[in-house]
Amino acid sequence: MQNSGHRGKGDRWGYQKTSTISVTGRHVLPVWRIFKGEVALTSYTLPSLVWHVLRRRTPSFSHTTLTRWLRSGDPRKAARVYQYWIDRTVFDIQLLEEGEIMSRNACVLFAELG
Repeated sequence: MQNSGHRGKGDRWGYQKTSTISVTGRHVLPVWRIFKGEVALTSYTLPSLVWHVLRRRTPSFSHTTLTRWLRSGDPRKAARVYQYWIDRTVFDIQLLEEGEIMSRNACVLFAELG
């Protein structure tokens, strides 16, 4: 996996605005950028998108809290962290399905293969 599209943290604008992740043999979809063009919101956080598109509430925990839970040694807290990330991944997939993003952007994805 490589990070491309900018010159590192020295290129502040590129690092924050245009960075992309490239995984050899896989297509990586910028879900947040896609939905900026699909849904007019004031906040494009995952909980906000999930609420407006799927009408479901989802928790949001800081990385500090998640790290503390994971390092606590308590298997229940560790399981909660893993479930949190699994849920976030499932929400991304549901958002793409609900917005029919894959079917509408299939031509663009296949054109990149050409």
